[in-house]
Amino acid sequence: HIQMFYTPGRIVTAHNAPFDVSVMRLTLDRYGIAAPRYQVIDTVKTSRHFLPKLPNHRLDTVSAALHIPLEHHHNALADSYACARILIAENEHFGEARIKSMMKLSKAG
Repeated sequence: HIQMFYTPGRIVTAHNAPFDVSVMRLTLDRYGIAAPRYQVIDTVKTSRHFLPKLPNHRLDTVSAALHIPLEHHHNALADSYACARILIAENEHFGEARIKSMMKLSKAG
């Protein structure tokens, strides 16, 4: 059933993607579900590239720098929303071409 969320051409966005990808894989393995293939954009990497002067690139720091509300940090839904808004803001300020050129979309799954 999870396959419908991982259709070809879809991109998974995560802040500190290696952690999130490992959790997704372990969870899928636990339930005997084959891990689908998808592309990942890690907003830690994009924020380090586009916002190098921040003191750190934690989700709350990047969100604050981009004026993105993050009222319930470490809540999965709130963190997901903030992560998506970070990528949208970077796309609006720096352009999709720059995001694609500064990082290779890695295959996961």
